[in-house]
Amino acid sequence: ADDSRGRVPFALIGVLLLLGSTTYATTLASGGVSVDRDAEIAMDRAVAASETALRVAASRAARDAARTPVVSPATTQWGDVIDDSRPFRDSLRLRIYVAARAGFERATYTHGDVTAAASLPATPTPDALDDALDRVTVAGVENGTALRVTLRNVSVVARQDGRVVARETANRTVTVATPVLALH
Repeated sequence: ADDSRGRVPFALIGVLLLLGSTTYATTLASGGVSVDRDAEIAMDRAVAASETALRVAASRAARDAARTPVVSPATTQWGDVIDDSRPFRDSLRLRIYVAARAGFERATYTHGDVTAAASLPATPTPDALDDALDRVTVAGVENGTALRVTLRNVSVVARQDGRVVARETANRTVTVATPVLALH
């Protein structure tokens, strides 16, 4: 060779690339990175359980409202929450809220060391009950043979060792087969 430049044989570069990629692939395949999916799975299952609990709550509340309808609100501060022009519908919404809250307390899901559950605020005062009433929407659908219930701002929280690891707040909507609004 007439020039004095240093040359690196292409075979040496190929061997270095082959060794580097083999080492990298072995590191990835050996499970060097571990992902904990317990919170994700627990949250998904708690969301599903909350929708089931809401469906059961709506069905039971509709049955109870048909069995013992409220036609006029009580003359108390608690009864003032219910609108005089629609006492049946408001009482149905309140029954759904209370039943859903109780159902959510029972519908927790645990995966690994993570526990997730849906929740709604308690209603210890008439103002809190009024806020609860604002969270629930009911509508007759399918020619009045079904009831569509929307519950706003349902929180699902996952906890691991007492600390919150995931949180989600969303609206839940279910439809149950009951003609309660059409019958009313």
